[in-house]
Amino acid sequence: MPIDRILKVGLVQMAMSSDVEANLYKAISMSKEAVDRGARVVCLPELFTTLYFPREEDPEGKADRSAVLNTIPGMVTEELSRLARDTGAIVIGGSIYEAVDEGLFNTATVFEKDGRYLGKYRKTHIPHDEYFYEQHYFDAGDTGFQVFETSVGRLSVLICYDQWFPEAARSVALMGRR
Repeated sequence: MPIDRILKVGLVQMAMSSDVEANLYKAISMSKEAVDRGARVVCLPELFTTLYFPREEDPEGKADRSAVLNTIPGMVTEELSRLARDTGAIVIGGSIYEAVDEGLFNTATVFEKDGRYLGKYRKTHIPHDEYFYEQHYFDAGDTGFQVFETSVGRLSVLICYDQWFPEAARSVALMGRR
């Protein structure tokens, strides 16, 4: 296979803390290391700016969530855009806890290697099981499945529990066909 047909993807895995900024800059540092090792696409973890908080039941939404909520655009997306621009890599921003008028979402963002924001995907399938009380925290995504045109080809994002529904992968595969 010719070398130009190989796409190296960096998958960042990290332990998160309760400090949103520390998590963000740790993710950025690890992403830069992946790019230094040849990654042209970097993927961050789900909810990478915080500890996994939906493990606690909160059916009435009384928990203070202000410290972990994000907006698009916002500090996190501005830093991810800068990361893409500075490294020349496509950045898939794992996911953040996004607050908008329509609700609260588990949202992944995608940035082209020049830092351009290509769009977002909001997690469609929201689990609700022991230690995964995500329905107390997140609304079901309203973006539908997305395919993003990038400099390395068409990419799609699914978030965690979405993988258990084969229709999700089939849908994006069909959407990405030329």
